[in-house]
Amino acid sequence: MKRKWKLWMIAFVLFVMTDIMMQSNRAEAKKRTFTVSSKTIPCSSSYRQKPYYNKKTKQYYMINSYMRRLSTTGGTLKLKKGTYKIPGTIYVPSNVKIVCANGVKIKKTKATGRKKVKSTKFLFQMISEEKASGKQNTGKYAASKNASIQGNGKVIFDMGNVNGATAVFVGHASGITVSGVRFRNKKGGSYIWIEGSKNISVRQCVFERKKDVSGLKNRMAVRLETSNQTTSDFSGKWYKKDNTVNKKVKIENNQFLGADVGIGTTKSVVLEKNKQTKEYYQTSITIAANTFTNTKKAPIYAVLWKKPTIKKNVVKRNGAEKRASAGMLGFGVEEPSFTANQISGCSYAVKFDRAKNSGKGKKFPSVMSVIGVTAANKIAATKVDDLSHYYVPNETARILYFRNRTEKNFTITTATEPYQEKYTDASDYTKRKVYYTLMSYMEQLEYAGGGTITVKAGNYEVTNNICIPSNVTMRMENGVTFTKKGTTATDICYAKSIFTIVPPSKDGTVKTISGYNGSHDVKIIGTGMVRMNCANVKNCMALVMGHARNITIEGITFQNEYGSHFMELNSSCDVTIEKCTFEGFKVLDKKSYKECINVDGTDLNTDGFNYDWSAHDKTICKNILIQNTTFKNIGTAIGSHTYSANGQTQLYHENVRILNNTFDGTYNAAIRALNWKDTVISGNSFLRLQALEDGVLNANGNQTKYVALLLRGVVNPTVTGNVFEDCKYYPIRVVMRDSATVDGAVKAGYGDTISSVSDANWSAMQKNTVTNVTEKYQKIVVRENNDQSDSDAEKKAFLQ
Repeated sequence: MKRKWKLWMIAFVLFVMTDIMMQSNRAEAKKRTFTVSSKTIPCSSSYRQKPYYNKKTKQYYMINSYMRRLSTTGGTLKLKKGTYKIPGTIYVPSNVKIVCANGVKIKKTKATGRKKVKSTKFLFQMISEEKASGKQNTGKYAASKNASIQGNGKVIFDMGNVNGATAVFVGHASGITVSGVRFRNKKGGSYIWIEGSKNISVRQCVFERKKDVSGLKNRMAVRLETSNQTTSDFSGKWYKKDNTVNKKVKIENNQFLGADVGIGTTKSVVLEKNKQTKEYYQTSITIAANTFTNTKKAPIYAVLWKKPTIKKNVVKRNGAEKRASAGMLGFGVEEPSFTANQISGCSYAVKFDRAKNSGKGKKFPSVMSVIGVTAANKIAATKVDDLSHYYVPNETARILYFRNRTEKNFTITTATEPYQEKYTDASDYTKRKVYYTLMSYMEQLEYAGGGTITVKAGNYEVTNNICIPSNVTMRMENGVTFTKKGTTATDICYAKSIFTIVPPSKDGTVKTISGYNGSHDVKIIGTGMVRMNCANVKNCMALVMGHARNITIEGITFQNEYGSHFMELNSSCDVTIEKCTFEGFKVLDKKSYKECINVDGTDLNTDGFNYDWSAHDKTICKNILIQNTTFKNIGTAIGSHTYSANGQTQLYHENVRILNNTFDGTYNAAIRALNWKDTVISGNSFLRLQALEDGVLNANGNQTKYVALLLRGVVNPTVTGNVFEDCKYYPIRVVMRDSATVDGAVKAGYGDTISSVSDANWSAMQKNTVTNVTEKYQKIVVRENNDQSDSDAEKKAFLQ
């Protein structure tokens, strides 16, 4: 019994499956395929008997007759090669394909052969003729479904310059595809108008020649709209204006040639009810792999689109259309995914603003565009070229600037504007133009990995420090002057210098650079007379470097320092300063020991380097070469006035070489070496040392006297072959033991620094030339410590 029951169940299942398959086959069999030519007559005699059937309307009635026949079963209508003149509207029902063979031309015409019969403004509407005869009874995706118009080969839809005519209207439809068609000769209207529809695909079409007509709605090749009572222009009686939005629309692999607007929306729909605002966004819009050539207004004109995907499109303009507008205009757009696009020859690549209607719907609330960090970063990766503006605005704000790694060689004049207009919207741009201009180019060079800037003759007034990244060469031509502008440089640390050798991206960061990992391989080269003028601005510095390496400063005249250093050289290695001039120093608070070139370490305990980006890791300087340079009428030329240690372990600046320089007229010592190891000071001329007085008095009320060279905490110093002439005091003082004096260093327990001078070092030190110096001062003073007086200290004679 149980076996019989199982057999009956198996038989029943097989019967049901067979019945389903038979029903499916019957349904497929009902779908028919018809092939027609331009000479085919209507498939129903009722069409031929219409009073308006004539040679001007017969092709229109013929195609519509087949649409009517296919409306109940679905199927395919194949059009053979030929020209089909269509004065009326062809209504395409659900589940119908229109397939156009190579050589088909469908032309919109106005002639109907009867005065009482007017042509229409549409070639195709994606709705059945039966539904189209209704009155406002079709809404929310209830028109045709799963229908398509397909071109194989060269297929042309010619709009015949019929004013305001549209080729294909897709309203309240779903699952519609238009492919492989070449559209041309529209005059106003649109080639494809999609409104309140979903799952729509437009692909592999060409949109070309048209006549210009005013009004945004007449300028779009492909138009995407929301079916709103106030804003919709569609006049079909069947059409319900129920605020249905477009969603899941794909426009891919098409060509737009000379369009006013390639793809776009004219109106935003934003409604208020019970004090609540609702924005009707079009969603899941994909525009991909299209080519837009010589578009007049904008290839993409997006209004109230949410998270559209716009990718792999190419926008290019030339000739009369060059730089007409933007690659994409977005109004009330939310978080677009804009990736892998190429845009050239435009005014802007992308431009955002509020969605705000004029005319119809002008009372609707405006909606701002929302572009987050992720969306902005995607836009920034766009490949752009030959734009008028290389930034992306959102209303008045600039949300990003485009950059190009291949652009790395620039020439700057006093008239040069910032790179790609960066910072020109700053409120203080006019006051700080030179700063903003040079910073914009330095930022670009950092992005590009380095390059060159050639500066032409002129006076460049600098308000804030200009940061220099790695691998940059600045070549300054004869007649260039950089002048510090402002009355004070103490407002913020970053306003103190003219130039700072640090990557611009690190400026303002905290503890991001350590060791020698800052900017590297930087050259600042002057040809002829090139000046960096601190202009007696209090505490201004011409040049700051920290944690830098492989730096060359050559041929620059540094002028008019007031109270600080011309150059802050901190925690850097392999630095060359040559063929420069440092002249003019104004003492502040009697601190004449302020060096033209301050050799120091980044140590918070000594408070010598106040830039937040430094890790303050006590990195020392090494391999510093200063040669063939003149110091004139200055406080101190070169030196250190604090030292660093790790507890009792001293940290030394290594291999500081000072060769063949001239020191002419100082307030204080020419060189103040502190915790320098393996230093070489040779071939220099020290002239008229302490010819200037700083007003610092000794216990007797007389001007304090300074030696030419002050050596403290030095290890293995080589000081030989120098000339000391017209000096007022001892040429050289060596302090064998010294202590930290800065509060922070004392509290940190820094041990005393002790000089280590070998017999060979002493012998070499005695081989310097001393002329026109009072005889009793023609000695090397060797103090046991800094508290010992010179009169009580050991003296070593020069071997002249």
